[in-house]
Amino acid sequence: MRSRGRMRAEISARYWHIAVWALVGSGLFWLVDFIYLTYFGELPSLKEIWWCAALVPLFFGGMVTLGAGGAALSRRIIGAAVGGALMAVLYSAVSGWLGYGGPPVWADIVAGGVWRVFIFSIFSVLGAILTELKLPDPGLTEPDRT
Repeated sequence: MRSRGRMRAEISARYWHIAVWALVGSGLFWLVDFIYLTYFGELPSLKEIWWCAALVPLFFGGMVTLGAGGAALSRRIIGAAVGGALMAVLYSAVSGWLGYGGPPVWADIVAGGVWRVFIFSIFSVLGAILTELKLPDPGLTEPDRT
């Protein structure tokens, strides 16, 4: 951890990529919603697309921590949580617009959005932590095999 901290101290912290990855993650959910709506005529619940609700935020959290540059670990985790919440809000807004068949029922959109914020934030932080744990130690190099 110390060698990783020293290495990161030389790099500037980056946070702009969080919004980009939130848009990408939301886009994946919008695509799943669109496909589901096309084939089944209704929007899926999170229970029906549980695999997407877990995998996309996990991947998102990993990408946030990899792109954060010299940001401290606490900032990487906060960035993953905030970005997961942003992804959930964007997804909720578009799924509400996509189609409840008539005028949107705001109570349903907000209730679904709150659950998405909760779930996506947790899985995004988990993805960031797992990525941090799996990163190779910068002090270790591969031995020369010549």
